[in-house]
Amino acid sequence: TLALMQARFPEWKWNSHVSRIYRDSRRLYGRPPYNDHLWFTVFPADTGNDGPVFWFEISALSMGYGFGTWSTRADSMAAFRKCIDEKPGEFEKIAKKTEGLKYMKMTGEPYKKPKLARGNIIDNWYNMKWVGAEHYCAPEESCDPQLPEKLAAAFSDLMPMYGFCIKAYRRSKAE
Repeated sequence: TLALMQARFPEWKWNSHVSRIYRDSRRLYGRPPYNDHLWFTVFPADTGNDGPVFWFEISALSMGYGFGTWSTRADSMAAFRKCIDEKPGEFEKIAKKTEGLKYMKMTGEPYKKPKLARGNIIDNWYNMKWVGAEHYCAPEESCDPQLPEKLAAAFSDLMPMYGFCIKAYRRSKAE
């Protein structure tokens, strides 16, 4: 998938991170594993995996992929909202396109007190502590030989929103 992303977006320098098993299943002695799934993330080399990432995970019960900003600091989301405020029309087009992906579900954690009412489509993203989009399916789909191409295509579909999030993340680092 990393090579496919590099081919689709040669202007970006991509890195990846693969999770590790924290408690080896051979040594559980009646205790559950720390992680019941494995995952990898793909992200621009200059941001590291603490910024927005594309991700893929698999467990015994499901397989999923998408993008997210889980470890987002408050200043990163403030920069995200500032970028929306500067070009709300541009962001609305990106948000509509992202939410229009029928196989993706928008995710995020809303603030208890909304920051500002900007309109439904913008509010879905504006008033979040972190944002993302995800798709989950049966783990059998991980055996599909076309899976790397499907992931790269899904990540490409998410690229406009992902690029917006990366721009905001880089801005928060520069300020």
